[in-house]
This record gives sequence, C-alpha cells and structure tokens, in this order.
Amino acid sequence: MRVKLVFILLVIIGHLASGQKLISQSEHVELFQQQSTDSLVTLNSSNTITALAIKSESEGVFKLVLGEEERMIPRDPDVDDPTYFISLENPTKEIILLVREGIDFDIYLIASSQPPAFSPDQFRNSQSNECNDPPPAVPQSTWRSGLPEPNYTRSFHEVFHNVIHHSAGSNTNTNYTQVVRDIYLYHTEVNGWSDIGYNYLIAQNGTLYTGRDPGNGSQDNVRGAHFCGANSGTLGICLLGNYETATVTASTWETLESLVTFELLDQGRDPFDSFNHSLGSLGTIVGHRDGCATLCPGENVYNQLMTFKSTVDAKMQECIEPELLTIKTDTTLVKVAETVVYQAQGDYEEFEWILPGALPRTWRGESVSATYAVPGTMTSH
Repeated sequence: MRVKLVFILLVIIGHLASGQKLISQSEHVELFQQQSTDSLVTLNSSNTITALAIKSESEGVFKLVLGEEERMIPRDPDVDDPTYFISLENPTKEIILLVREGIDFDIYLIASSQPPAFSPDQFRNSQSNECNDPPPAVPQSTWRSGLPEPNYTRSFHEVFHNVIHHSAGSNTNTNYTQVVRDIYLYHTEVNGWSDIGYNYLIAQNGTLYTGRDPGNGSQDNVRGAHFCGANSGTLGICLLGNYETATVTASTWETLESLVTFELLDQGRDPFDSFNHSLGSLGTIVGHRDGCATLCPGENVYNQLMTFKSTVDAKMQECIEPELLTIKTDTTLVKVAETVVYQAQGDYEEFEWILPGALPRTWRGESVSATYAVPGTMTSH
C-alpha cells in the first residue's frame, strides 16, 4: 500500500515597498506616502523610530507587526480626520505594518531621540500644598531637551472647564518621558500645531508633565488644542494610556485629584458648577466626550468622574478657611452647670460654635445648648 504525502506550503508574498514614496524628511520626522494595496508594508529609517503616525482619507485598520504579535494602532481621539498614533515601547529602525487592502495613507516615522537623563521621582515625590500650589511637575525645559522649541504668539484666557483626556496609547510603555516627547513631535510636526495640545500630562506612575509652553505667561491659562477646535475657556489634562481597556492607577488618580483641586481653587470654581461654552453648557470638570464625538477619556475614567468631583470637593473644603465671627452680647452672669442656649442669626448656611470652657466645646447647627463646669470669663465664637 502506497501512502501519498501532500505538502502544503503557505507563502505570504508582499511587495513590501510598492507604491512607497518619501515625501519629506526633517531631523525628527520622515513622511512616506504609501499607495500600495498590499497587506504588508515595511518601512526602514536611518533614525531610531520611537513613534509613528498614520493619516488616511478614510477609516482604516492599521496594525503594528512585532514578531509574532500584532498590535492595533489606535485612532487619535483629538483629531477629526482619520489619524492614528502609537508610541513604541521598543524603538526600532524598521516598521512592519499590517494594513487593510486598498487604503492609501501617509505614514510619519517619528524619532524623538534619547530622553534626557533625570529621575521623575524628584518631581513626583516633592511635597507641595495643593491648596496653594500645583503639584510638582516635570517642566518643558526638561522633557523637551534636544527637541525644537515652539515659537509662536500664545493666546491666554480665563478657564471655566477642566477637560480630562486619555492618550489612547500604550498601557505598558513605561518610558513616560519618551511618550510625552513623541506626542509633542506628533502634535507639532505631524498635525502642524503650534505646540503640544494639552496643558498637562499625567503618566501612569503619577508623574506630572507640564504641556503647552506658556512662554512668559501662565501654564494654567495658555490656550491649548485639545477640545474639538473649541478650546476657549478650557484647560486640557491628558492621562497617558488607554482607559477603554485599562484601569487608572492610584498614582494617576492622586496626581489628577491634587492638580484639579488646585486648579478649581485658583479659578474660583465649584466642582459641580456649569458654565456656557460654544458647545453648550459644560461642567467645570468634564470628559472630552462631553463636547465631542469620541470615546475619550475612556470608559474607566469617564464613569468615575462624578465620584472624582465629590473627592475634589472634599479636598477643596479642607482648604477653605472658615470665617470666624465673634458674637458680642451683653455681659451675663451664668451660674455653674446652668444651661445656656445660643441662637444664631444671619444668612449663613452653616454654623459652627466654638465655646471655650463649655460642654459641648464645639457644635454645628443654628442653635446650641451648653453648660459651663467652672467659673470664669468666657468668650464664645
């Protein structure tokens, strides 16, 4: 009996560079135009690529091929046209893409170079009073070292809305400074913006980075580019990571709470206030999706914003010094152990009695009944 052996050889053939054209090249960004209909596209650079961006005329599916792994390149929630961006965990000189056939697109290879040597701990672990100071942050002059500085006329405005974003990028890339540098080059040299779009960025380990450079102005009042082209009256805070899929770290929440607490105190806003905006009535704390058709800042952030507002409100109340009122009355002789009733008058919503020498010594409410255990002259507030 003969046994017939059949060998099936599966070969994937792709003209990897067909239709590929180098359009422009700067020190940090190379632009290629890709017109190939092949599913696999390979690009090589003489620079070490730290991130890549893709712009296409229609929606597409773009995956980064990393050995046997395929990683989806997420669409940027802050750009209207189909634009995709990812910062690479392992910088490389060769990029292999898996692309839905029939799509023409432009691809930008970003080389943000080696991040400056510093310890984010020196910023993250510094102590600050969130009632009076913003939390310590890595300044632009540090994280942007070696990259072109923005040069444009800044616009400043009064802030009514603090907008929370997520970058929708990697949840596992721990080179946070590189990610911020990549976003900066992406915003400026790919999107053509004057500067990075956000006022602040927060890494998964809680490190805070200042974003848009205010020049000689205020970090908190320089107008950014992050809210559907309607940035007036807003401050943008971006959480690094994709919070449709990941859970926000405790360190990120802690930094965000400290930052927003300071901002609202500085702005004189209440966490539950709303103000008019060109996109409608918006709160003082909002998610990106509250004004735009986007999933940003991700379900796992957005669903926590009401609780977040309550936490910020509690922190703010701890910072607010109560107004101390001394009640002036006729001098009255009160016997020891005799009950004295104090009745508040006025338009205040809350009352706190401070009665030295009395029981109770402190009391909240419009009236209080107190007794004194020892004789003496007492002053009540």
